[in-house]
Amino acid sequence: MNIRILIVENESIISEDLRLRLEGAGYVVSDVASSAEEAIQKIQVAWPDVVVWDPTFKNEVNALDLARRISCDFQIPMIYVSGYEVPRGLQNFGRVAKPIEDEELLEVLGKLIGGKLSPA
Repeated sequence: MNIRILIVENESIISEDLRLRLEGAGYVVSDVASSAEEAIQKIQVAWPDVVVWDPTFKNEVNALDLARRISCDFQIPMIYVSGYEVPRGLQNFGRVAKPIEDEELLEVLGKLIGGKLSPA
C-alpha cells in the first residue's frame, strides 16, 4: 500500500523541496496546501495517510486549530516541520527541525507510521 502524504506549507520553495524528498524516498505526495483552510478541504477530498506541515502560519491559533482538527476529527498522524521551538499544544506530534535533513524526516515518518504502511 502506498503512503499518501499531504504537505501543508505556505512557502512554495519549501513545499516543493519536501515533495521531492518524500517522492524520492518512495512516498506519494497526494497534494500540497498553503493554508489551514485549504488543508482541511484537501484532507476531506484525498484523505492522506500522513500530514507533513509547518505550524508557523501567520496566526498561531490557526496552526493549533488545524492540529486539533486533523488529529481529533480525521485521526491522521502528523509531522510538523519547523525551525522554531515546539509550540504549546504540539508536543505529541512528530517533529522535524529546519533545515530539513532527509535522514531525520524519513526516521520520524517511519516511526509515525509504525510499519503499518510502506513506501511505494
